[in-house]
Amino acid sequence: MEFLSGFIKTKDNLYVKPWGNGMAYANYPVLSFIKKSLKYISSTDNNMIDIGAGDAPYKILFKEYVKEYTTFDYPDSNKNFEKRDEINLEGSLSDENLKLPKKYDIALCTEVLEHVPNLELAFGNLNKILEKGGLLLLTTPFLYPSHMQPYNYFHCTKYGLFELANRYNFEIIYYESRGTIFSTLFLICYSFLYQIFGIISLPLKLISPKLYKLVIKFYELVFNIVTLPIQLILYIIDKFELIFRNNLPLKLKNKYDDVIYGKYSNGTMLVLRKKNDI
Repeated sequence: MEFLSGFIKTKDNLYVKPWGNGMAYANYPVLSFIKKSLKYISSTDNNMIDIGAGDAPYKILFKEYVKEYTTFDYPDSNKNFEKRDEINLEGSLSDENLKLPKKYDIALCTEVLEHVPNLELAFGNLNKILEKGGLLLLTTPFLYPSHMQPYNYFHCTKYGLFELANRYNFEIIYYESRGTIFSTLFLICYSFLYQIFGIISLPLKLISPKLYKLVIKFYELVFNIVTLPIQLILYIIDKFELIFRNNLPLKLKNKYDDVIYGKYSNGTMLVLRKKNDI
């Protein structure tokens, strides 16, 4: 068993860690989405790249589908993670001169686009690094607290992502809005209370940085334990809502998503397939 940033990794699976940096709940739908996306992978000998890999928590989920798993991240980004696998490639998704040694059959890009200063270049590079017919598994926040400041640039609506996908020759295979209005409000309130405690504790950081870190860790643990019942209730609500939405006729489902669900979601998750080079 290994503890990663937001996850617990065992020999054969990956689980959300119910304590840590205060946003454990946001990891549930992302993990669920990635597991569901595996059905769109048609072979077992793929070359895959994990963009913004961090400590590569999702690698274990693809072990039966890829022959090579490459990790790509921004230089020095390891300071944001508890542990990190060796990063194979370093660079920026918004680098107009980005060159990678090969093209890939699958690209995974989770919670990265909001930290990229140029989305046009990012989507252009995503097209460039994929083989024709290659899959892009993409998740990004919408109504979600700003994080990793000042490197938090864009929170896209699903329509903005649809437009970028179309503009850069991606076919939308599947998409999901993430979370209900209840879980979105929870995440915002959770983040607010977390930040307030951080401000109150700031004098302690000036006196003893080590003690400050211990206090923050203790607060995270207690706060997650206290709010765990709320997180479980919201998780159940989200699950039932998703089942209800997926059983609606397509036109009604899209209308429901536009009018009620998607307006208050905390993110969008998509499976895209590259049609052609740009």
